[in-house]
Amino acid sequence: MGSYDGAECYEIVGLYLLHKISSFLEPQYTGLYRDDGLIAVPKASGRRMDLIRKKLHKCFKDEGLKIIVQTDMVVANFLDVTLNLMDGTYKPYRKPNDTPLYIHKESNHPPSIKKNLVPMINNRLNSISSNETVFNDSKIIYQEALQKSGHSEHLQWTESTPSPQNTRTKRR
Repeated sequence: MGSYDGAECYEIVGLYLLHKISSFLEPQYTGLYRDDGLIAVPKASGRRMDLIRKKLHKCFKDEGLKIIVQTDMVVANFLDVTLNLMDGTYKPYRKPNDTPLYIHKESNHPPSIKKNLVPMINNRLNSISSNETVFNDSKIIYQEALQKSGHSEHLQWTESTPSPQNTRTKRR
């Protein structure tokens, strides 16, 4: 099996497990990306959290899988984002001793890739930063990595505005 097949398997198994979990947890509080999951249960007592933890362990054990459950967390690192559940803020997350490395500006990559690298990084940082202060605190390591790769453009905060919803129905 190649990596594409592996990703497909993760998604099928993940959807199946989310379906099983939805029998005892509201689906709007669960999130899954490949083999990483996050469940946020608002205003649950310690007894209820312990019951949920036991049900999760049983659900995974029934399928021959293991799960790590951490309860009573107010800050969670999920993929490349740190989520603060107390104040609703979020910021970029990097594992300790992990420094970004980007393609060099003079590399043999297609011009469109080199041209769009800085805007892509800037957009990603903007989308996982809840405000300008968080963005400015987080951009330093990314800016340094870009400069080491020969890129002179600077990362800038842009206020995001939600895109309007298309209410028209398409006719076929």
